[in-house]
Amino acid sequence: MAAQSCSPSSLVDAGATIAPLPLAQKNAILIYLLAKWLPRLGGTNYTADFGVLVSAAANWPTMNPAQHYAALIEIVRSVAVDDGASIPSDASDLVAASNYLANTPDQDSLLLFLACAIGARL
Repeated sequence: MAAQSCSPSSLVDAGATIAPLPLAQKNAILIYLLAKWLPRLGGTNYTADFGVLVSAAANWPTMNPAQHYAALIEIVRSVAVDDGASIPSDASDLVAASNYLANTPDQDSLLLFLACAIGARL
Protein backbone atom coordinates (compact mmCIF):
# COMPACT_ATOMS: atom_id res chain seq x y z
CA MET A 1 0.00 0.00 0.00
CA ALA A 2 1.29 3.45 -0.87
CA ALA A 3 2.14 5.74 2.02
CA GLN A 4 -0.41 8.45 2.69
CA SER A 5 0.78 11.96 1.90
CA CYS A 6 0.20 14.46 4.67
CA SER A 7 1.18 17.55 2.74
CA PRO A 8 -1.58 20.16 2.83
CA SER A 9 -1.30 20.83 -0.91
CA SER A 10 -1.65 17.17 -1.87
CA LEU A 11 -4.67 16.79 0.43
CA VAL A 12 -6.29 19.92 -1.01
CA ASP A 13 -5.66 18.63 -4.54
CA ALA A 14 -7.01 15.16 -3.68
CA GLY A 15 -10.15 16.64 -2.14
CA ALA A 16 -10.80 19.33 -4.74
CA THR A 17 -13.89 17.64 -6.17
CA ILE A 18 -15.31 16.93 -2.71
CA ALA A 19 -14.73 20.38 -1.16
CA PRO A 20 -17.66 22.12 -2.90
CA LEU A 21 -20.19 19.40 -2.03
CA PRO A 22 -22.91 20.11 0.55
CA LEU A 23 -22.10 19.13 4.15
CA ALA A 24 -24.67 16.31 4.11
CA GLN A 25 -22.93 14.73 1.11
CA LYS A 26 -19.49 15.13 2.74
CA ASN A 27 -20.84 13.44 5.87
CA ALA A 28 -22.31 10.66 3.71
CA ILE A 29 -18.89 10.11 2.14
CA LEU A 30 -17.20 9.95 5.56
CA ILE A 31 -19.83 7.49 6.80
CA TYR A 32 -19.35 5.36 3.70
CA LEU A 33 -15.55 5.37 4.11
CA LEU A 34 -15.78 4.45 7.80
CA ALA A 35 -18.30 1.70 6.99
CA LYS A 36 -15.90 0.29 4.38
CA TRP A 37 -13.00 0.47 6.86
CA LEU A 38 -14.81 -1.14 9.82
CA PRO A 39 -14.81 -4.74 8.51
CA ARG A 40 -11.09 -4.41 7.70
CA LEU A 41 -10.62 -3.86 11.44
CA GLY A 42 -12.72 -6.89 12.32
CA GLY A 43 -16.04 -5.08 12.79
CA THR A 44 -19.44 -5.51 11.22
CA ASN A 45 -19.77 -5.00 7.48
CA TYR A 46 -22.68 -2.60 7.01
CA THR A 47 -21.97 -1.81 3.36
CA ALA A 48 -24.26 -4.48 1.91
CA ASP A 49 -27.28 -2.84 3.58
CA PHE A 50 -26.86 0.66 4.98
CA GLY A 51 -30.32 0.30 6.55
CA VAL A 52 -28.72 -2.07 9.07
CA LEU A 53 -26.21 0.65 9.92
CA VAL A 54 -29.00 3.20 10.34
CA SER A 55 -30.82 0.78 12.67
CA ALA A 56 -27.65 0.02 14.64
CA ALA A 57 -27.14 3.74 15.29
CA ALA A 58 -30.82 4.50 15.94
CA ASN A 59 -30.36 5.72 19.52
CA TRP A 60 -27.43 8.05 18.73
CA PRO A 61 -29.52 10.93 17.27
CA THR A 62 -31.07 11.45 20.72
CA MET A 63 -27.80 13.13 21.78
CA ASN A 64 -27.47 16.88 21.48
CA PRO A 65 -24.40 18.33 19.70
CA ALA A 66 -22.48 18.77 22.97
CA GLN A 67 -23.12 15.13 23.88
CA HIS A 68 -22.05 14.00 20.39
CA TYR A 69 -18.75 15.86 20.75
CA ALA A 70 -18.19 14.53 24.28
CA ALA A 71 -18.86 11.01 22.98
CA LEU A 72 -16.34 11.53 20.17
CA ILE A 73 -13.74 12.67 22.71
CA GLU A 74 -14.41 9.58 24.83
CA ILE A 75 -14.10 7.31 21.77
CA VAL A 76 -10.74 8.83 20.80
CA ARG A 77 -9.52 8.75 24.43
CA SER A 78 -10.50 5.11 24.80
CA VAL A 79 -8.83 4.05 21.53
CA ALA A 80 -5.65 5.93 22.45
CA VAL A 81 -5.55 4.32 25.91
CA ASP A 82 -6.19 0.89 24.38
CA ASP A 83 -3.19 1.52 22.12
CA GLY A 84 -1.02 2.33 25.15
CA ALA A 85 -1.21 6.12 25.43
CA SER A 86 -0.98 7.51 28.95
CA ILE A 87 -4.01 9.80 29.25
CA PRO A 88 -5.67 11.18 32.38
CA SER A 89 -9.03 9.57 33.09
CA ASP A 90 -10.27 12.43 35.29
CA ALA A 91 -11.93 15.23 33.29
CA SER A 92 -10.24 18.03 35.29
CA ASP A 93 -6.83 16.44 34.73
CA LEU A 94 -7.61 16.09 31.03
CA VAL A 95 -8.60 19.76 30.87
CA ALA A 96 -5.37 20.76 32.63
CA ALA A 97 -3.26 18.58 30.31
CA SER A 98 -4.84 20.11 27.22
CA ASN A 99 -5.15 23.70 28.46
CA TYR A 100 -2.37 25.10 26.24
CA LEU A 101 -4.17 23.74 23.17
CA ALA A 102 -7.46 25.36 24.23
CA ASN A 103 -5.94 28.74 23.44
CA THR A 104 -4.28 27.69 20.19
CA PRO A 105 -5.63 29.30 17.03
CA ASP A 106 -6.75 27.13 14.12
CA GLN A 107 -7.52 23.97 16.08
CA ASP A 108 -9.10 22.50 12.93
CA SER A 109 -5.65 22.43 11.29
CA LEU A 110 -4.19 20.68 14.34
CA LEU A 111 -6.95 18.07 14.21
CA LEU A 112 -6.45 17.48 10.50
CA PHE A 113 -2.65 17.28 10.87
CA LEU A 114 -2.91 14.71 13.69
CA ALA A 115 -5.57 12.68 11.88
CA CYS A 116 -3.30 12.48 8.83
CA ALA A 117 -0.23 11.64 10.90
CA ILE A 118 -2.09 8.85 12.71
CA GLY A 119 -3.66 7.58 9.48
CA ALA A 120 -0.26 7.38 7.83
CA ARG A 121 0.82 4.97 10.56
CA LEU A 122 -2.15 2.60 10.44
